[in-house]
Amino acid sequence: IKLRAKGLKSIRILEQAPELGGTWYWNQYPGVACDIESLSYLPLSHLPGYSPERYYSSGASILQFAKQLSEHHNITELINFNEKAVEAKFDVEHSKWTVKSSKGFTYECKYLIFGKGPLSSPNELNFEGLESFKGVS
Repeated sequence: IKLRAKGLKSIRILEQAPELGGTWYWNQYPGVACDIESLSYLPLSHLPGYSPERYYSSGASILQFAKQLSEHHNITELINFNEKAVEAKFDVEHSKWTVKSSKGFTYECKYLIFGKGPLSSPNELNFEGLESFKGVS
């Protein structure tokens, strides 16, 4: 949204997930929530029509907000889902990036923004007794 406001017209987003949402797409378990106050965490949450349901927003409400924001501002059309950057090289002589994707495509750009969040990969549990663990009763 802000890149468009700055006059950038050619924008492409590579998203390895099949849907929008980043961390909030990958982490959809009961009780997931943000540990930062909603109004500080959510960009553009000051826009009309949005009001956090609680001080620390649930993952589901953040995901819903991201989808609504993306649809409202036509961001979804800029996203290549199920595709991620696997290599990025900067050409100093020509001042441009060359990005190779997981689908075998090559993109060239003047600006490159990395958005690889540390919480986008699941942490697989591994402890003794995992197979028989039933949870708290």
